[in-house]
Amino acid sequence: MPNRPEEHVITPALLRSWPLPDPQGGKKARGTVLVVGGSRFTPGAVLLAGVAALRAGAGVLQLAVDGDTAAALSIAVPEAKVVSLPAKGAALPGELRELAEQADVLTIGPGERTAPHPPARPHRVPGPRARRRGGRDHRDGLSPTSRG
Repeated sequence: MPNRPEEHVITPALLRSWPLPDPQGGKKARGTVLVVGGSRFTPGAVLLAGVAALRAGAGVLQLAVDGDTAAALSIAVPEAKVVSLPAKGAALPGELRELAEQADVLTIGPGERTAPHPPARPHRVPGPRARRRGGRDHRDGLSPTSRG
């Protein structure tokens, strides 16, 4: 069972204690988010998760989605890098592995379960950069199609 993160009540005092981004820092200083999920039936889930990440302060957004929806999402969110997920049973592309390894935040699963037949993606994806910096990876033992 993965470790549960420490819970905090979000208050104005807590928000004031968080540092503001460095005004001299570029978009990479604000962090990179990779959202993996969706299906041809539910591309909006990835879109909403990605836009929420940008609104929350992410500097770089990357979306990995079903190949049928990649073009539409790249038009809907032009500031994001959009890549296609492999077909069921296909090998995980090196580019997607690299994006996952370099991401500060990795979100897996928005829109995966709501499709009539969610695609199975049993690939083992390396943890985000936070893991190398001593952060927690709450995905241990979970797959996009399993409930934790």
